[in-house]
Amino acid sequence: MCSKGEALMEFASSLGLIVINQGKAPTYESGGYSSHIDVTFASASASRMINSWQVLELDMASDHHPIFFRMGGDVNSTSTNTKGWSWRRLDKDKLTTFLKAVNPVCQITFDDAGLVNFLEKACDSCMPRRSFKGHKKPVHWWTEKIANLRKASFQARRKYQKARKRKGQDDCSEEHQLAKDASKALRLEIRRSQEKCWADLCKQVDTDPWGLPFKLITKKLIGRRQIPGLKLPGRLDTIVNHLFPCSKPPVYPALSYQLQESEMLTTAELAEAGRSLPRGKAPGPDGVPDEVLRVIVQVRPDLLLPTFNDCLKKGVFLDSWKVATLVLLRKGDKPLDQPSSYRPLCLINSVGKLFERLLKMRITRHLLGQPDGISEHQFGFMRGRSTNQAIEAVMNIVNKVGSGQLYNRKLCALASLDVANAFNSAPWERIDAALIKKRVPAYLINVIRSYFNGRRIITDGGQRLVTTGVPQGSVIGPILWNIFYDELMRLELPDGVNIVCFADDAAVVATGYTTRLLEEAMNDSLQIVSTWMKKQGLSLSSSKSVAIMLTTKRGYEKPSFQIGEDEITLAKDIRYLGVQLSSVLGFRKHIQTVSEKSMGTATRLCRLMPNVGGPIAEKRKLLMTVVHSQLLYAAPIWSYALKYKVNKKKIASPQRNMALRVASAYCTVSNVAIMVISGILPIHLLAAERAEIDQAKKDGNDVKKVKKEARDRAMTNWQCEWDQSNSGRWTYKLIPRIDRWKNRKWGQVNFYVTQFLSGHGCFNEYLLRWKKRNDAECMYCGDPHDDAEHTFIGCDRWWQERRNLEVELGVDVTPERMVDFMLQSKSKWDTIVKYITTIMKRKEADERKIQTAAVAD
Repeated sequence: MCSKGEALMEFASSLGLIVINQGKAPTYESGGYSSHIDVTFASASASRMINSWQVLELDMASDHHPIFFRMGGDVNSTSTNTKGWSWRRLDKDKLTTFLKAVNPVCQITFDDAGLVNFLEKACDSCMPRRSFKGHKKPVHWWTEKIANLRKASFQARRKYQKARKRKGQDDCSEEHQLAKDASKALRLEIRRSQEKCWADLCKQVDTDPWGLPFKLITKKLIGRRQIPGLKLPGRLDTIVNHLFPCSKPPVYPALSYQLQESEMLTTAELAEAGRSLPRGKAPGPDGVPDEVLRVIVQVRPDLLLPTFNDCLKKGVFLDSWKVATLVLLRKGDKPLDQPSSYRPLCLINSVGKLFERLLKMRITRHLLGQPDGISEHQFGFMRGRSTNQAIEAVMNIVNKVGSGQLYNRKLCALASLDVANAFNSAPWERIDAALIKKRVPAYLINVIRSYFNGRRIITDGGQRLVTTGVPQGSVIGPILWNIFYDELMRLELPDGVNIVCFADDAAVVATGYTTRLLEEAMNDSLQIVSTWMKKQGLSLSSSKSVAIMLTTKRGYEKPSFQIGEDEITLAKDIRYLGVQLSSVLGFRKHIQTVSEKSMGTATRLCRLMPNVGGPIAEKRKLLMTVVHSQLLYAAPIWSYALKYKVNKKKIASPQRNMALRVASAYCTVSNVAIMVISGILPIHLLAAERAEIDQAKKDGNDVKKVKKEARDRAMTNWQCEWDQSNSGRWTYKLIPRIDRWKNRKWGQVNFYVTQFLSGHGCFNEYLLRWKKRNDAECMYCGDPHDDAEHTFIGCDRWWQERRNLEVELGVDVTPERMVDFMLQSKSKWDTIVKYITTIMKRKEADERKIQTAAVAD
């Protein structure tokens, strides 16, 4: 297929269109030349109704042959997936009733088909089956009125088009105007509906912060997008063949073991596994959701336990549990035609995953009791270990060899190794040998052997046998990988070389006093690692592996690192486990990268938080945690870099954007003031707090106590910065003590309260600063300085409102006492907020009248 043909097919695939052409008969013939240039495309729903497609060989004047096909069936018919249920409509009471009605006396041991039948009946008893409609869901702002206006607009446009053909452009002005009016009415109604529905969505955040509004903004409702070009002839087969390589059937050493009564699975183990079942995860081919299994384990564990124990006793993993639905996830924007651009997930039946959890618990418990369990240098798939610790392990080596006298420091380099298609290439024989080496009980090894034997994946092209690798998306796959990969971290390497792993990501960290010594240590280590990989059936990709110098020494000769005969790239910056490492060791690149990413998230979330209307401040703070989680990833590693102003300013930008929306403030409010008004701890202090808590965990201190001390220290530092700042002095006059304001038990700031607290709003002195007014004179009393203090404390226009407030409070109103009274009780807070809101609304209305009059003149 030529490049133009590939482009056409990718375009059609992106639209969800399917090629209907069949056979090899050409559709075009001329002068001895023939081609298949005429292509019939159809949507997925329409393609099911097309049959008898053929090229007719009839004598015609055209060089193109006519194409014939039949269409049958109802286009609008609904197809139902019999292997799926609507788990959100699960009725637990009905399921409980069904389970209790099952024979309570005898122990039931299901065979493969019997278990499938039982689970289907259980699901049918408590929830409806899912139906898949052929049309797309309407957008959330769609209404019946819009549908009618759209229909009328199309009709008017067609009338105009017909009139233009019949009478000409000049004689159909009336039809043209009607079409324009109908189109305009449709656009206005759509805009009106969008604005109304969006306002309703913003209000919905108060009751459900992570519901529909959040999902719309973060694009979580889109679901898994169709991958363009995946249905091109041969492409899916090429990808699957590469991701799931074929190998010879494994030959295992014989194991004989009689399961003891004490080794049988218990109800307590099953209950623990049931509690760990996730919610809302995609089911396997049987469509049974995890929520159903959780209820079965809680109500009638005796219905599943005998079957699981029978599997342990016989050393089998049921055949229906070995069938997985293959889901391909595209990695970013990588090339569509390269198999390495996809991550394959295998979705197996939920009951099979429950049994996997029981196996994992047994294997994990065994490894914890072994002195040579899983290496401490493996940080992936391990409870209590994380990417933070893996990065920290690397940086500890870097800091250790880079400290002290300059002449005594060592060079340090990190080589991040890429293992090609690692998880799917691990040979089963090698995994089995690793299990035996770890002295895993024979009854578990027998089940694992059965787990591997006869595995199949379901693709659009049918079923395919899998003969190697650990399935990604499975429960037991990660622990099997760690056992298989553990030997890598125990290899004997040259002095000054360490291996740090996170799952399949291996980093070789080498040190040396000179470039030559560093090269020798690194290259020897890479050779040892490469040899081990080949022995285990894995391969290193030298083109995707990359190295970086991480050293405080200067003036050294750049080293050259190799994997076999291939030299690996020596970069200035690399992304390692989500953190940008730089050869200058400053984390400036990481801070810039994470700030840009968080700014995009903040911009989307800000749409849910308009200045007027929308959720209350507390719910807005909840949404802000999304941005904080992105900004503070691995903060204990790089928090020290925030002592530099350029880094502090960069990372504060997305937090400031969110804080402005939390407080419903104008964007001109200073950073120090908006953080105080919103009551949000500045990001550089949050990062330092995270680092302090992380250090306390490593030291074994009381984490709860340290968290309180760290927060108190952060608040003290924040107060010092607030006292010494030159910005936001009007806010400082109102809120001199941050702790009292932040820790208040009542009161939400809003658009009008924030104008009072910040001094940025409908005040002529403020408007003059931004050239919105020609002077700062008060429009009511003529005072030359119309600012927040004048408006709320001194303006004669509001003397009656101010007098009523003073009578209710029992004291004269001054700027210094306003916030103090707001913090004394909820009733006083509400009284003062009402006073502020009344004045600001009237003042804004008067300002709009003045502006309207000025425009009219």
